[in-house]
This record gives sequence, structure tokens and C-alpha cells, in this order.
Amino acid sequence: MGQRHQIYVFVKNDEGKTVGACIHHQWLYGMTAGRKALEVLAYAKKAVKDKYHPFSGGREGRGLENCLLALYQLDMKTGGFNSSASHMNYLPTDTAEAECVLDPRQGDNNDGITVFDFTDKKHLGYCMVNIREKTDDKSDHSVRQLNPWSPCTAEEYVRAYYPQKALDKMGVNDRKEFEKLFQTSERAWLIGTAELARLFPAVFNKQAVA
Repeated sequence: MGQRHQIYVFVKNDEGKTVGACIHHQWLYGMTAGRKALEVLAYAKKAVKDKYHPFSGGREGRGLENCLLALYQLDMKTGGFNSSASHMNYLPTDTAEAECVLDPRQGDNNDGITVFDFTDKKHLGYCMVNIREKTDDKSDHSVRQLNPWSPCTAEEYVRAYYPQKALDKMGVNDRKEFEKLFQTSERAWLIGTAELARLFPAVFNKQAVA
């Protein structure tokens, strides 16, 4: 049970090699997933000039995962501890960690993934992705309204969950939060399909063969 989502980060290690890590969140989707993606991106943009930036210093594996856990456990809006932190863990519970980093489809997922590309400090990037088949069911308000393995912004991801009719029914405060969330230049930080293929070659190679 749950709204299962994985978060990935890719960086360069001390040898200049691209390395990645992921954490599993058992209850992350919709508005919350979109907001957290933008929060972490904004944090990374501010911290990038600091020599103690959490995603630098040669961290790999558990070190990267711990950084992601810390950022997703902290509610950056209130400064408090995120109440959903207990739903996070290092591994998708039904697969090996290495397999899931190479191919997110190996994980336990029904609400897409968030990807942070921090391999180039001068050009930080991110995207959100549907990793399952697209649905033809218009009543299925979820990530599956999006094309599979097509990078999308946080706004595009969230709008898949909240079509216009749902927005019209929102309370005033929720509507204001929704509109405020996307008054950013986030599209400038969106990575493209080529970058996504570079980070997940195993996925795109399989698609090419198929």
C-alpha cells in the first residue's frame, strides 16, 4: 500500500565518474512530491558554491542517500521534521539497491520518480518522470497521464494529479499554494531526454532493443 516514489541524485565522484544513489518513499506523490523537488533544487542552487555542499566531496552510496534522506525529512517551509519521514528508507524493499539505481523499473513504484542531475555544478538539473505505461483512463488522475520516460517539470507532474476541475474545487488557501509553487523559472532547470538517457542507459538501451 502507499503512493510509492523514488528520488535519485547523480553527482561526479573524486575520479570524475558519474555515480548515483536513490531512496524510496512509501508515501510521496502529487503536490508534495512536486514541492519537495523544487525545494531541494533551490537548496542545491544556493549551496553549490560552498565547498561543503552536501552533494560534493566525493560522496557515494550511503553518503549520497543520507543527504537525500536529510533533505526530504526536513520540512523546509516550516523548519520542522517532516511527518512522513517514517515512510522513507534506503532501498526499495523488494529489489537490490544496485539494480534499482540502474533501472528504476526494478523498484516498487506507482507514482513516478524525481531525478536530480548534479553532475555539473554550473548547470544543476532535475526532472520528474513516469516510469510506467501511460493510461488511457482520463479518470486516473496520476503520473500515468504523462508519457513514459519523458522528463517533465514539477508543475507538469502535479497537474497530472490535479486537472482543472480539481483545481476549481480547491479551497482558497490550497489554490494559492498551488499557484505560488509554480511561479518560478523551474523549466530552465529541466533536463532533457538525452540527459536522462545518460543517467539511465540501461533503461534506454532496453527500449531501443524493444
